[in-house]
Formats: sequence, structure tokens, C-alpha cells
Amino acid sequence: MMVPIRLLTITLLFTLVAFSADAAVQGYRGLFMGHSFFRPSAQQLNQLSAEWGVDGHIGHTIFRGGSNGSPLKLWEDSEVLQDATDLLSGGQIELLALTYYSAENSRIEDYQQWFDLALESNPEIKFLITIPWTLGPHRITPGDLEGLRLGTLALFDSLITPLRQRYPNNAVIFCPYGLGAYELIENFFDGELDGVEYLSAAPSSNSGDEYLFRDATGHANDLVTTLSTLTWANTLYGVDPTELDPVRVTNLPEVDLNSFAYEVGQIVMPYNEGLLPPEPPLLVRASFNTTRTHITLSWTGTSDSRYQIERSPDFGSGSWTLVETAEGVNGEMTWLDTVDGASMFFRIVPQASSD
Repeated sequence: MMVPIRLLTITLLFTLVAFSADAAVQGYRGLFMGHSFFRPSAQQLNQLSAEWGVDGHIGHTIFRGGSNGSPLKLWEDSEVLQDATDLLSGGQIELLALTYYSAENSRIEDYQQWFDLALESNPEIKFLITIPWTLGPHRITPGDLEGLRLGTLALFDSLITPLRQRYPNNAVIFCPYGLGAYELIENFFDGELDGVEYLSAAPSSNSGDEYLFRDATGHANDLVTTLSTLTWANTLYGVDPTELDPVRVTNLPEVDLNSFAYEVGQIVMPYNEGLLPPEPPLLVRASFNTTRTHITLSWTGTSDSRYQIERSPDFGSGSWTLVETAEGVNGEMTWLDTVDGASMFFRIVPQASSD
């Protein structure tokens, strides 16, 4: 007697970009140390990371003003060194974030001291080095902007590359978030930054949103701070600004910070290739109430990565195949087994290429 076989096919069509916006990236337990151009974004990342799809980001913060927030001056501050040592010695810190001030106090050896201290108890720690905009932005002219951008990116070769060579087993992430400030300044000069009337409130301090910077030193107003934080989230966690709800400053609703952050991210991304967290897996749940059912699960994804399937223990024997096409990744998994009402879980996760 032949047992009838019923064919049930589930087809899932998705793009990884759309899925990643809905699934949380796992955040780091981090120690963030820097100056007043660094502090607002470190604090804002603590506040907004969950809203932007990052789960469990924890940022311990230590700040000092001006050059005192540079790696060298922080190391020479006995109170800072003790506080940082206490945090790092627990072995629970996954990320150490430092900033840049000047060539005199942000040398390779200044970062090395902090890296070596962190590695004593946190051997798999990652490092984030953030590069802000220049001091005194009210003095910037349109002709200065290209040189400022090039000077910022030049730190990759003079600072980041040597550190990566010295610490090959730990990620050293380059975050030149000052590029975002220069994009806003350029748009201001072009008359394309609605609601912003002045570069800064030099020489006094003013918190009005019509100013990009609060004072002659260059402390950021909300527009610069929020764009900087978006750039941090994109650089550190791969948060895609174009997949977020509109990010706006209250009194400047016409300024599209998502687009600005995306443009900056496109510049920064090649410098950190391979250092971002892996894409979160897709979890598919299917329930069947039948016996000896032929089950086929198919999916299509838009990624160059290879994929593998993990299955729950109640799966029967089965086989799966994977092919890659110009359009993306296509896979299929087929079982011929007695299911009898079991719940089945299909987990499609990224897998390193075998090439």
C-alpha cells in the first residue's frame, strides 16, 4: 500500500538589509574615554542605541575637558587611570573607545598604553578610535574643507594602520566622525541647511539650534552631536541610517540627518571592512500537524555571504543544498519524515565563505 505524500512548500523572500533593521545587533559592554567633543555622542549612544536596533549596549564613561581628554593626558591622570583600571580589571569590557586631540598627546604609544592595560584582563577586546572635527570651526572657510577631510582620513595611515599591525588579534575600528561636521558645514555654506544661520556663537556660548556649534572652541549643538552619534552607531554596529525612522533635531525638522549619516558611512565603511558584527540570523518557525509530509523550505537573500541552516533537536533526518547566483543566495531544505504536530524551527545564519 502506498502512503500518500503531501507536498508543502514555504517560500520566504527577504533582503538582509530589511531584516537587519528589524533584528537587534548585540551591543558591547564598553569603556568610553575622551573630551568634550567626544562626550555628547558617547552619552547619546547610551540613550538611543536600543531605539536604533542595538541590544545591550553599555557605555561606561570617563571624561576630561580639552587636551586632558586625550590618551596621553588621561593616562597621566592618576584618578582616571585608577577608575579605568578598576573597570578593565573585571574582565567584562568588550570595547575600549578613545578619541584624538593632537599629534602631541594622541601618539601611537599613547594608545598602546591603554590597549596593553585593557588586554591584560580582556584578551578579546575591540578598540574604537574616534576622530572629531577641528578646534575653532567658526574660522573654517569653504576652501578649507577638502584639506580638513583629507587630514582626518590621513590618520588612518599614520595611526590606525600601525595600531592594527601591533594588535593583529584585536579589531581597531576607525571612526572619523568629524567628517559629518564638515558635511554640515559645507551644506551651510551652500545655503542648504534649513534653519541654521551661523557656524558658531563665537565668542560666547549659545545653545540655539540656529548655531551649528555653541562656542568658538567648537562644542557641538544638537545637529552635530546627533549626526556624530549616528556615525558612531553605523561605524561600530553597522546600523543603516536609511533603515531608521527619520532622525531629526526638534527645531530643525528639514535637516535629514539619516542621509548625512549614510553619506559619511559610505566614506568610512571601506576603512573598517570585515570588522563589523555579523548580521543577525533569521529565525523561521513552522508548525505542521500531519504525518509523513514532504516539507520544502526555500529562501532568497540579497547577500554575497554563504549561509547555513541550524535545526532544532526535534528535526528528523534531512538534506539541504545551497547555490549562489548573481541575484543573491538561494537555499532549499527538504525533509521526508514523520512530523506529527511538532513545531519546527529553521535558523538561517551567515557562514564564512569557503573560498
